[in-house]
Amino acid sequence: MSEARQLIAARFARRDRSYLRLGPEQERSRAAVLAKIGDGRYRFSSRPCQLCGADDFLVVAERDRYSLPVRTVLCRSCGLLMTNPVMRAADYADFYQNHYTTLYEGFQFPVDEFFENQQAAGRRLHETVKLHVDLSDKVVAEVGCAAGGILFYLQRYCKRVTGCDYGTAFLKKGLASGLDLKTGGVATLQEEHPDVFLYSHVLEHVYDIGAELEQVHGMLPAKGLLIVDVPGVFNIEQAYEADYLSYLQNAHLLQFTARTLSTLLARHAFRAIHVDERCIGIYEKAVPGTVAFAFDSDEHRRILAYLNRIEGRYLLYKLKGMPRKWLVSVLKALGIHGAVRAGYRKLFRT
Repeated sequence: MSEARQLIAARFARRDRSYLRLGPEQERSRAAVLAKIGDGRYRFSSRPCQLCGADDFLVVAERDRYSLPVRTVLCRSCGLLMTNPVMRAADYADFYQNHYTTLYEGFQFPVDEFFENQQAAGRRLHETVKLHVDLSDKVVAEVGCAAGGILFYLQRYCKRVTGCDYGTAFLKKGLASGLDLKTGGVATLQEEHPDVFLYSHVLEHVYDIGAELEQVHGMLPAKGLLIVDVPGVFNIEQAYEADYLSYLQNAHLLQFTARTLSTLLARHAFRAIHVDERCIGIYEKAVPGTVAFAFDSDEHRRILAYLNRIEGRYLLYKLKGMPRKWLVSVLKALGIHGAVRAGYRKLFRT
């Protein structure tokens, strides 16, 4: 395996303290994960690029937003960003069962606000989907539906909705809301005969992405649809105020641009109907071998240039949120008020 260390900035090196401010429950969960890493209950191994199979990487980060030891690498052959090395599949299963919700959300059970946020996400997703496909005669199945709030919103626009998730506590909320939800993964939806599979902020978590997509392809009818919504790398400035470190998280094994997402799906016989840099994509099942694709060796340069550019801007976003009087006083005391003001105007008013 060929690797070179080229961190986006010094702050992406290993640290002891979490980058994000955490509550007490989150701190306890983080400590438990670190303990399992430290005593070998969680074990790591390297693997080749999950898009092109190459093993030529740049290491761009050595921690995630919780300062867990997560190494993010950029494939120089195709531009895929991925976690490498990764824990074993069984370790991720344990992490999701015992630590994920408390670390990421700070609670151990679904709440009404979470369900409502999912419904809002469903509305935003449908605003894009309805411009390209009609779901009114479709059975829509969501993999990794959590509490099912997205399906709850979408059901008014579909023939029928169904979903699955491993988190039984989340599923109880959706079941209580009248949704048809199952415990487990995509295989549990086989008898539902879906016309559409939906992966909303789930595909980036999948350990064996190739096997997952092959299974979905086999379960869909001819010209069936796959709708994907993942965090887009080239959308970090808009969605994360240019803070790439806050975007990094140990549960995300893959990071996509529109190009790398569509190349991955083309490899597994899905033809793009629509995809944008938010990485909302709509794909149609095709006959294997009929969807052309090529790995783009320049994509990693575009990604590096983008990450370096926004790294130079994220501090201005942070400054934007500070109280104006306090901020001006501090900047004047440091003698940099004029320079920062000029940068602020260039960034936000032009």
